[in-house]
Amino acid sequence: MKNYIICSVFLFAFQSLFANAEGDQTAYKFPSLQPVKPIPDFKSYDSECQLKKKENPQLYSINMSINYPVVLNRIEQEGWVVLSYDIIQGKVGNINVVDSSPDKSFPENSFERYAINDLKRSKIIGYDGDIRGCIAKMQYHLKD
Repeated sequence: MKNYIICSVFLFAFQSLFANAEGDQTAYKFPSLQPVKPIPDFKSYDSECQLKKKENPQLYSINMSINYPVVLNRIEQEGWVVLSYDIIQGKVGNINVVDSSPDKSFPENSFERYAINDLKRSKIIGYDGDIRGCIAKMQYHLKD
């Protein structure tokens, strides 16, 4: 019974997401798969954060969970996002997208949007100071 209730709540939420302005329930057209370009190498990226991590690899760690966009998972789209961020008083802030693939092809369910939200909710472990210019690479792969 519990699973049935959860499923129907999810189905209702899913259907209402795709109602048009007049409230008509139109069939949602799933996006087509997009090619994924290779992820760039940021080893030569010399920011304050990267230099401090080279000196002390155990400087801090990030505890986070990565959520896969529902629509992109359904069409089996893979991708990645590279984000820059700062650590301010031990918390993640000033998050910006450096690069992504596929890029902005799926505006309402983009990897970028999910990656930013996941990084915002992350917890910095072992560091409570300030560091600028950190890089996070988030890769979205489907299990075989």
